[in-house]
Amino acid sequence: AAELTLMKDWIKEDAQTKAIIRRRLSPVIQSILGEKLSACQQWEMLSKRFAHLDITFQYELRSQLFSERLKDPDNASCYLGVFENGCRRFAEMGVTFTDGEGIFMLLNGLPEMPQW
Repeated sequence: AAELTLMKDWIKEDAQTKAIIRRRLSPVIQSILGEKLSACQQWEMLSKRFAHLDITFQYELRSQLFSERLKDPDNASCYLGVFENGCRRFAEMGVTFTDGEGIFMLLNGLPEMPQW
């Protein structure tokens, strides 16, 4: 009886997790995932397909960070958020993004002569 309860709980949790995964994906990507796969198997499939080091994406992310500009003081939290997000994305890819690089890009985006 305890084993049956554990199995029912696992099936329920697996269905809930699969629903969360499906809500976050586009219909095209959803069609790739088999309904008979467990949530863990679906996650592994997504990881194999999308969690790889892409040099082009790294270049685009670095270019985006380098071209980011602080427009006015009210934009400061958004400006810093872009860099925090970029650092997080590099970390998720396992790419080295040094503090020096981040500071240089951040300072590069500040106005030369603030007119605030």
